[in-house]
Amino acid sequence: MLILERPWTRQPQAAVNLDKHSSIALLNVLSWNATRPAHAEKKGDFTGIPYNLTQAASIAGKYGPVVAQSFNGTNSYVSLGDPTPTNIGTGSIAFEVLFRTTSVVTPQMLIAKDSYITNGREYLLSINEESRNGHVRLVLFSGNNSYFVLETPIAAITANTWHHLFACRAANTTNEGLSIFVDGVYQTRTNAANAGFPTATVQNGETEARIGSRTYTGNFNYFSGDIAFARIYTNTPADCTAIAKALADNPWQLFAPRRIYIPTAAAAASAPTITALSAISITATSAQPRISYS
Repeated sequence: MLILERPWTRQPQAAVNLDKHSSIALLNVLSWNATRPAHAEKKGDFTGIPYNLTQAASIAGKYGPVVAQSFNGTNSYVSLGDPTPTNIGTGSIAFEVLFRTTSVVTPQMLIAKDSYITNGREYLLSINEESRNGHVRLVLFSGNNSYFVLETPIAAITANTWHHLFACRAANTTNEGLSIFVDGVYQTRTNAANAGFPTATVQNGETEARIGSRTYTGNFNYFSGDIAFARIYTNTPADCTAIAKALADNPWQLFAPRRIYIPTAAAAASAPTITALSAISITATSAQPRISYS
């Protein structure tokens, strides 16, 4: 039997096990990782196009060591195009970013699909908007002039400090609604108990999704600092709080090294087929189970 290692990072797996949250298996992930800055990843490689990035020093401390990419605040960004996973509609979605900004004064985009074209405004995740220094803002647009804003009530971001950000829209739930977490700490939320709960469809204007800027002419709001990764999750589970805390504890665990077992020819010949498994009501899925090795 051959054992293949698939090393995504050098970070060990966390004590917190995401698999205890059964709904984590529902996540589809489109991830831009600074260790592979020319790609975004979704069940294989989905090409992202980086512009004017430079490699930053390895992260030290809680989140390291890992490679990050530097964004110059002038013309650096990653283009993801307009893939289906970046559209929200009426569904659930979550955004996760591990970043370090050089400024808590200048408005900056982390992840955005926001354009000046007709019906081009979809959503944005940003910091330091409208002189709200150090605050995180999530905006969902149901029309170019119709939108919902959720912002952290305090300045949760500090310059030149690594932060883990998780923002989640859990559609059709009364408990989670729209939430923002910084470094695993709940910051703000709106749900069905609030008059402003965002139930409207987020418009899809075929806008380019970007990391580190937006396509709104004259207001690109380029990110200045370092980003280790940015992820967009679809089919987000309802338990955003548990997942936000688990990912903040170790944001690498979804991409931790996994062992893939390839059986010998004799063992493979006697293995049950998908048809055989289906006949006994065992359903094959694309979810990768987590196995702990002591």
